Amino acid sequence: MDLTEQDIYFLSIAKEWAMVSPCLSRGIGAVVVNKNGNILGAGNNSWNDGFHGCSNEMVCPRKTKGFKSGEGLDTCPAIHAEVNAILRSTSSGDFIWGSSLYCWCGVPCKWCAGIIVNAGIKKVYCFDDRSVGSISYIALGEKILQECGVEIITYSKEFVEEKFLDMEK
Repeated sequence: MDLTEQDIYFLSIAKEWAMVSPCLSRGIGAVVVNKNGNILGAGNNSWNDGFHGCSNEMVCPRKTKGFKSGEGLDTCPAIHAEVNAILRSTSSGDFIWGSSLYCWCGVPCKWCAGIIVNAGIKKVYCFDDRSVGSISYIALGEKILQECGVEIITYSKEFVEEKFLDMEK
């Protein structure tokens, strides 16, 4: 599926959210957009309000224990970007069912996949990147989304960045 200018725009917003993530390991951003093209909510991988997370110690507990991306998540205090975006969407009072989720990351994890399905999101845009995270971790999230009828639209982040720069000209 080709990405439209509107898709590129929403992905660029997800990228902006990723860039301001306080996570010391990697920034991830997500944006929920309804069927009418309105942004319902956005978020990044960060902590609960009032909790200062890893940034106080300036050390990532997963990295200090040698975990790779997608491993040791039980030691990470962050809430995933997809979940934060969905939670902020529900507070808008708008109807989230049938919306799309634009992610500045790879295929959502198994936990996010379940939340995406139960929130009624019907499309997920994410990196086509199998090198991040463990294969089983990615595969289970992808399997959950596919079996529950959520369309997964993958893209190359380099392609999106190039297209966004073209749009700015």
